[in-house]
Amino acid sequence: MLSIKSIRFLLILSIFLLMNNLYSLNNQTVFKAFISVKGDKLYDGNKQFRFISFNIPNLLNIEDNMPFTEKNAWRLPDLFEIEDALNSVKQMGGNVARTYVIT
Repeated sequence: MLSIKSIRFLLILSIFLLMNNLYSLNNQTVFKAFISVKGDKLYDGNKQFRFISFNIPNLLNIEDNMPFTEKNAWRLPDLFEIEDALNSVKQMGGNVARTYVIT
């Protein structure tokens, strides 16, 4: 059986791969460079990178799942919830997703 840390790692990896696939499918590009810092600016290769997004606290854990029949108020998001959140970021012009650190 997988530990909670393993499940979280796999979920984070899945989200990263999903974001990468959505970006690649829509722009028909492949990964070319890491985001780097020059002075006080971020760059994607030679192009300035603007970190545009918003917080999605429920991307890794749904913290307000409160049905009376359940013992735990937390649950993992389903595929629709993850895709919907990431598509919302994209539709609003975002290019990254921010979430909370889970320990």
